[in-house]
Parts: sequence; structure tokens; C-alpha cells
Amino acid sequence: MIAADHGLNFVEYTLTASNISVEAKFHLTRTKDCDCDSVLGKKHKANPEVLNWDKERSKLERKRFSENRIALLITQKQKVYEDRIAQETISDAEETKTWLSFLNDSRLKTSLPEIGIMYHQFSGMITNEKVNVLSEVSLPVSKLDSDFLKELKEDEAVWIKL
Repeated sequence: MIAADHGLNFVEYTLTASNISVEAKFHLTRTKDCDCDSVLGKKHKANPEVLNWDKERSKLERKRFSENRIALLITQKQKVYEDRIAQETISDAEETKTWLSFLNDSRLKTSLPEIGIMYHQFSGMITNEKVNVLSEVSLPVSKLDSDFLKELKEDEAVWIKL
């Protein structure tokens, strides 16, 4: 299967969406369970935690830590935060590469004229959720890049012309 060759999990599933132009029958995901940290639609998700270092300093001052101790703790927290952001950036780049290599796979072009991609945050089991597709757009595969994946809007079906 083409999806598995790119590290994507494939599940056959009929998407229940009364307002979509075609019946969607498949679900692709990076993992077997949840893709909450996915690059898909990342620009529209809740902003990542941005730490207020002045606020962190005030908390530590209220605990009556010395200036040296406060400086050390703030430096440690900043390092952990920066490491997490760096790891997230690497993870996003790897996932982007996976999706783009899958969507540009020549085997897809020989078997399908187009493929749809949609970002949806499920609130429960995938088999029980009714999805309301808000809009549909068409895009040639040549226009795909990392920004495309990050800018996917929730419940917008994007039909990619292969």
C-alpha cells in the first residue's frame, strides 16, 4: 500500500458528511490513535505555550529564592522550553516530508486523478462522528509545500489534482 510505504496508517472508513461532493472512504493518519500534535492545520490550532519569563521570575521571587537561584532556574526553564520547540520543529519537518512524499508519489498519479485531504479534530470515536465539511477547494499537486499543510483549515476538503 502506498500510504504504508510513507509511514502513514491507513484505515478504511466511510466518512459521514452529507455536504461533500463525493463519498470519502479512507482515513490516513501518522499514528494509530491521535494526531493532536500534527503539522496539519497547525497555524489554526491554539497557540503553543509561550512562557512569560517576567511572570516566571515573579513566581520565584515570591518563594523568596535568591537572585542566583532565580537566574539558574530561569535558565534551566528556558533551556527546556527551547529544546521542546527545537524538537517540535524537527518533528514538523519530518511529518511534512512524509505527507509531501506521499502526495507526490507517482503511484498515486497512475491510480487516482485526485486525492482529498482534510484536517478535522475528532471529539470522540472516528466511526461515530459526523463531519460537517465547511468548504471544498481544488489545488494542483505542484502547489503543495509545508505551508499548505500548516494552513489547512479545519473541515475544509482540499482536492489535490494529481
